[in-house]
Amino acid sequence: MCGIVGYIGYREALPVLLSSLERVTYRGYDSFGVALLNGQGIQVFKEIGTVEERRHQVQNLQGTLGIGHTRWATVGRVSAVNAHPHQGCSVDLAIVHNGNIDNFLPLRQRLQSQGHEFRSETDSEVICHLIESHGEVEIVEATRRAIQELEGPFAMAVLHRASKRLILARRESPLVIGLGEEETFVASDAPAILPYTNRVIFLEDDDLALVWAGGMQVGRMEPKLPAKCTRLPGMQDR
Repeated sequence: MCGIVGYIGYREALPVLLSSLERVTYRGYDSFGVALLNGQGIQVFKEIGTVEERRHQVQNLQGTLGIGHTRWATVGRVSAVNAHPHQGCSVDLAIVHNGNIDNFLPLRQRLQSQGHEFRSETDSEVICHLIESHGEVEIVEATRRAIQELEGPFAMAVLHRASKRLILARRESPLVIGLGEEETFVASDAPAILPYTNRVIFLEDDDLALVWAGGMQVGRMEPKLPAKCTRLPGMQDR
C-alpha cells in the first residue's frame, strides 16, 4: 500500500505535496519522493526515509505543478532508485503509482527488447516506458493505450512536461480529486487534502481524468466512452 498526492494551481506545490504526504504516511513510509514541473523541466527528488526526516533536503525544488508518493515496498527492495516518482527513458515524463502490475515481467521483457532501459526493480517503472512506447500519439491517448495493457489494481498520476496538466487513472485502488479556487489537489485518500478543500470527487474504477488548476474532465479507459462522460482531449474512438 502506497500514498499518492498531486497539486496544480497558483501556489508553490512543494509545501502542499509534503504536508499531504505526511497525512498519508500510514499508506507507506519506507521512502518518498516528489516531482515538480518548472522552467527547468521535471525535477525529481526521492530518498529512503519519511517526509519528516528528509524534508530539509527538498526545500530547493520549485514549481506550481507536481506529484508525490510515499512507498511501502512490494516489488523491489527499499532503495532510493526504487522510490517514486519514476521516469522512463525520457526526463519529460514522471509517474507515481499505487497497486500491483501483475503482468509487469512480460511487459518489461518486451519493452527491453525494444530498447527501453530500466533503472529500478519495480513494477511501476513499466508504466513510464509503456506510455513512451505509444509516443506516436499525444500524451492522454498514449496513457490510455498504456494502461489498457496493465493487469491488476492500480491508481496513478502522470506528469508530462508538454501537457502541464495531470493525468489520473484508477482501477480497484482509490484516487480522490479536490477542487479549489484555481487549484486542484489529488490524493489516495481524502484526509490528505481536506485542509485545502472539502470539494472532493472520488474517481470510479476505470476512470481516466485530466485535471488542471480548478478544473477537470473525466472519461473512461475503454476506447468507447459512455455518453454521460466528457471526452478528454486526444481520446479517440477506435
